[in-house]
Amino acid sequence: MTIFHSIKKLFHIPYPILLVRKGLVSITTVLVIGTVIMETALVGMEVAYLVGEQGIGVRASYSASAAAESGIHDVLLHIARNKDYVPLISPYTLTVGSYSTQVSVVRTNIDTRFSQYTITATGIAFTKRETFRSIVTLDGYTGAVSSQSFTKVSN
Repeated sequence: MTIFHSIKKLFHIPYPILLVRKGLVSITTVLVIGTVIMETALVGMEVAYLVGEQGIGVRASYSASAAAESGIHDVLLHIARNKDYVPLISPYTLTVGSYSTQVSVVRTNIDTRFSQYTITATGIAFTKRETFRSIVTLDGYTGAVSSQSFTKVSN
């Protein structure tokens, strides 16, 4: 004798109702367990994404900083080679590896001997942007280039 027959005789419940109730309980149990498993998987994927994104973001920020510093060093190299350097296009774009830098140069003549350059470079790596500003002074007689300031500009 099966368990259904025993329950039917004990409680006087018709056999088809027992099958329906057993089926409803099974479906509900499966749905609850399946939902818990899906939520656990989704939370795990979200945590993995955020941890990975944080590492990529830090790396991209360092790369953007390095690209911006390269833009400033590029201008300093041009000034050291050519004392009358002013770029034809400002800002201009410089490619550093797989990243880019937008460099802006403003030259101000202080007097007949000294010139001041304000260099602003924005390094771009993926979605990160880092901007640095440097102010240098050029002695027109000796050709000496001296740095007055080098600062990171908040974006």
